[in-house]
Amino acid sequence: MHKRGILPFLVWLLALTISLSPDDPGREKTWDRAWDLGRAAFFERLKAGASRMAEGDDRDALVDGPAGLRGVYDHLMSFYFYLGDLSPDAPDFEARCVDLSVRMADAFLTSLESLDAWPPGASRLKAVLASAGFYANNDYPFYKNFLRKRTGKSKWNWAVEEMKLRGVHRLSQGDGIKVAIIDSGVDATIREIRDRTAGWRNVLDGRLPPWAGGRFPHDRVGHGTMIATLAHETAPRARLLFVKVVDPSTLDGPPVTIWSVSLVAAGLVWAADNGADVISLSLAFPWDAAPLRRAARYCWERNVVVIAAQGNTTNGGDEVRDCYPAAYPECLAVSGIERSANDLRPWAFSVRAPYIDVAAPACDLWSDWPSNLSVRPSARPALGNSFAAPIVAGAAALMISAMDPGLRAELRARPGRLVETVRGVLRRTAANERFGLPTPNDRTGYGMIDIESALKAVASAVAETTDGAGRDAD
Repeated sequence: MHKRGILPFLVWLLALTISLSPDDPGREKTWDRAWDLGRAAFFERLKAGASRMAEGDDRDALVDGPAGLRGVYDHLMSFYFYLGDLSPDAPDFEARCVDLSVRMADAFLTSLESLDAWPPGASRLKAVLASAGFYANNDYPFYKNFLRKRTGKSKWNWAVEEMKLRGVHRLSQGDGIKVAIIDSGVDATIREIRDRTAGWRNVLDGRLPPWAGGRFPHDRVGHGTMIATLAHETAPRARLLFVKVVDPSTLDGPPVTIWSVSLVAAGLVWAADNGADVISLSLAFPWDAAPLRRAARYCWERNVVVIAAQGNTTNGGDEVRDCYPAAYPECLAVSGIERSANDLRPWAFSVRAPYIDVAAPACDLWSDWPSNLSVRPSARPALGNSFAAPIVAGAAALMISAMDPGLRAELRARPGRLVETVRGVLRRTAANERFGLPTPNDRTGYGMIDIESALKAVASAVAETTDGAGRDAD
């Protein structure tokens, strides 16, 4: 193993962990009391509802409570907490924590009743817990390199030329803006990524309470690191927040449940509460869910720009359906562009939808791969709508950074005003002429983004009207 740079990396990781640790012992005691009361109420509710389950190991585990479901309450509450509008400063915090715990138990029982076993014939309980990330591996991975630089291959993409990023960066580099990436974590041994990291939340780590950051969100999938590389390429001076919501245990087989959605919803709320200006989200669900809908609205009201990738399909781009959270009017929905020879066209495997806002490069984009998943530093080609989202998120960061401070403050003074201004400028400066498509359309929306034009337009931008919410106000 190449150990060069391991000591400064570990020192950085320790320093950042300490800086993100709670500094109010009195508040910790308040949390601990509320947690103990909530835990007792949670297991009491599960035990009372166990009679609804068929006899077997799952039912026995519910009856046994903490003994049969060791660590389950702490894990679920580590992210479900964000969906309950709880504040430790509220005088009724303990009562509200108990109420949320009871509601969480009811949701858990409903999941057990409605979910098919996974694998077939196996435990429903394990299927629900797998979808909630209970079996995630949060241990320190075996890195092959430490504090390496980004690979040269990942620093050149056709998108760099197409988006005119070298010229764009003379206008703005994203200074003073935080971009949150909600995904599979990140390889923080990449020097450029490490230097821009401002914080994290590992919502899959239930061994630590929500007020702690959780163990560092090491990327065991690769997707999050590739997203981070593209976001950094677009907005190199923006600070990065990482929220880990998926890992191999949640991706390899478990059914998509309300708990899968709640992990992402919690990530949105955490990012909004921790200073994110822009959120890049490259995950799509096939159905609307209240926790995700409320989280999207929560971000919009706080003027956090959520860039959500539209889903991919396998039938050649003829599928038309809603994907969430991209379909929510509070989010900016992004589809992909691919390069064919010297021509550009809409990504052939993008799900079509009438709510698409804009499009961006999404195929054959070389991006860094985690060193814990490869023998040597390497880059891999990115493919799919997922990878358009961080480019548009980076563009939004450049725009907000370049705004007149007075205008930016004015926009942030009213719910959704900043989000709608960013959306409006991106739409007005995008174009579909190269694709021969009308504007808007259900493949590329208002067209491929033009970051340079958007930056010039934002200098004279005025506050967008937001009588409604997001696209509903158009």
